Amino acid sequence: MKPHLSEQEMAEWLLGSSTEAERHFRDCPDCYAEAEALRARIRLGRQWVNTKADRTEVFWARQRRLIQERIAHRQSVCFLRRAVLAAAAVLLCAALLLTRSPQPPVLAGDDAADNALLQQVESDVARDYPSALAPAVLLRQERSAALAAWAAQNPNRNHR
Repeated sequence: MKPHLSEQEMAEWLLGSSTEAERHFRDCPDCYAEAEALRARIRLGRQWVNTKADRTEVFWARQRRLIQERIAHRQSVCFLRRAVLAAAAVLLCAALLLTRSPQPPVLAGDDAADNALLQQVESDVARDYPSALAPAVLLRQERSAALAAWAAQNPNRNHR
């Protein structure tokens, strides 16, 4: 004998898509009783839902009005919340703008700084090498001077 039907097999039988369950019910009165009890509970649930849904038009009009009032209340609360946040943002921006220290004005007659910058640019342009390479050029000059001094002391030696 096959074991009792699973919940899935009972559900398929209730939906009318299982002929295998019908055969099982002939041999198993326990499963048949359980299936009939389930069918009765479904029938009672359907009746309860139908009686609860069967209301007068006055009831449904009252429900509609209550729902619309809730929606309107939520919209007004949401609008109020947004208005408060916007006002707080405006106040914050105003406070930040008013508490900022003003920047000093740029003086048009500051010729000394302009002249110094212009002289530095002119000396950089006149130089044969960039100022960043000045230490390397200095080392090269010192090396050349040292080699020249050595060559003067040792005239018979080959040097590069």
